Amino acid sequence: MYPRMGFDDVAARMRARHEGEPEPSRPPAFAGSDPSTDELVRQLQRDEKRSKAKADLVMGSLLLAGGLLISMLTHDSASQSGGTYIVAWGPMLYGVIRLIRGLMGIGG
Repeated sequence: MYPRMGFDDVAARMRARHEGEPEPSRPPAFAGSDPSTDELVRQLQRDEKRSKAKADLVMGSLLLAGGLLISMLTHDSASQSGGTYIVAWGPMLYGVIRLIRGLMGIGG
């Protein structure tokens, strides 16, 4: 694992900041970590990005399909019995935006 900072380490850093002195040097948390750990972190980040992109694709598809369905059903009802119909452009537009965002996330 990586080294944890104790109370004395935190106190020394706070004292150095307050007095304007340079902070005590300490290696970064993952300094000297093996390449497999770095690759694991990159893989986890890629997996998270893909997961979010897939969620955007699913939600975008559902919103677009729902908006189209509402528009088609109300148009069909209005054309048979007269009256007005609804064009659900809000869910359709947001669905297209989510689809594009999902496609960009998968490709990127």
